[in-house]
Amino acid sequence: MTIEPVQPLHFADTLCVNSAFPLPAHRARALLPSPPPLNLVEVFPGRAVLVVSFSLYRESPFGSYAEAVVALMATHERAIPTMTLARLTQESRYPAYVLHMFVNNAAASQSGAAWGLPRQLATVQIEEQPTTTTCRVELDQQLVMQIAVERPATDRQRTMQIETYSLHADTLLHATMRCEAAAYGRQQGGGATLTWGTHPLTHALLEAKVSPQPLMVRYYDQMQADLTAPEPTQVER
Repeated sequence: MTIEPVQPLHFADTLCVNSAFPLPAHRARALLPSPPPLNLVEVFPGRAVLVVSFSLYRESPFGSYAEAVVALMATHERAIPTMTLARLTQESRYPAYVLHMFVNNAAASQSGAAWGLPRQLATVQIEEQPTTTTCRVELDQQLVMQIAVERPATDRQRTMQIETYSLHADTLLHATMRCEAAAYGRQQGGGATLTWGTHPLTHALLEAKVSPQPLMVRYYDQMQADLTAPEPTQVER
């Protein structure tokens, strides 16, 4: 399988609210396709990481739109519990296998599907208040999830790389998004309340026993990013 190269898609003036939650590694593996196509990144042995991310792309090739992502931290590189996470954090790289991706923009949904991303057209809302930001996604008029995040002071700048994996026609694809945030803040060990809805998509996530206590909340404002087309990749064991 080959993917034609394209120019990176540029996103400007982006808000991103990113929260990480621990869950048992064996339950995380059950959420992956069988056989697991990737190596889980573990915060410590036996504990994987679920990422819940909401983004508001104020300027994009598709116009302004919101996106919600549920993903498991994972990598095609050989992974060693705790050591791999420490290395990736030091390198400011955040790889994850996308379980669900929701957007409220039809053109963005179609583009993502062409790249093998599991995008679905849904109602995605991000509401900023003075001290909190509330994000929610609904599909088929049913709540999928909602997260309320305490807004930290975004008084720092940050450069990072978000990496996403997806399966398309039985081929593992790897895409990178290089990001620069002019306003960035974080909280560790708290700062977010996650609520799962009643949509059938949440059943497997509820069974995964995701901890309600977040490991970390990252808040990016005034961020710009360049997304490259995904490429086939091989997993290291």
